[in-house]
Amino acid sequence: QDVTKMPKIFLLLLLSLLGMQAHGWWCLGHMVTYAIARLKLSDEHLKALDEIMDVMKDDVPFTLLEQACWCDDVISTGFFLMNTAHYKDNPYLDGVSEDEVSIGDDYGLNVVWAIEQAITTIKYKVTSKTMDGMLEKSFMMRYLIHCVGDAHQPMHEISRYSKDYPKGDMGGNLFKLNVRKDDHG
Repeated sequence: QDVTKMPKIFLLLLLSLLGMQAHGWWCLGHMVTYAIARLKLSDEHLKALDEIMDVMKDDVPFTLLEQACWCDDVISTGFFLMNTAHYKDNPYLDGVSEDEVSIGDDYGLNVVWAIEQAITTIKYKVTSKTMDGMLEKSFMMRYLIHCVGDAHQPMHEISRYSKDYPKGDMGGNLFKLNVRKDDHG
């Protein structure tokens, strides 16, 4: 049975469990975003998507929905090609002016750029007689699916600049929570 055609009530249950995860958004959030997107596609578009995804199915040993996480998983192998393209740190100034902080520049290599590049690659009409471009399209489709999931992650869209974080908090990554094990609240 195709998990991506799950009843909407099951999808809502899955979404409610998302908040219970220790890593909140991590892989489950990407899979839920992809599952919702698949539910919105026509049968014709699903078929076209699956044909593109099937090109790399032997090289990417994940289930259909787990492939939404693939771009984070390959980082553990040392593949850092588009590392900054998972987020766009829009500055949020918290009690400081732009003159008081050092707002970094991503040089346009962010999640918006990555989504545009993926769409351009997927739509490209290959004219080569020796290559069909399907490997590239399959790679970029996975990247597109992942980046759309990243774009739906609020902490991938903002970086807080303050007196404590004059160079930004890296999308909340520098903000530490101290949790005691005996807290039950």
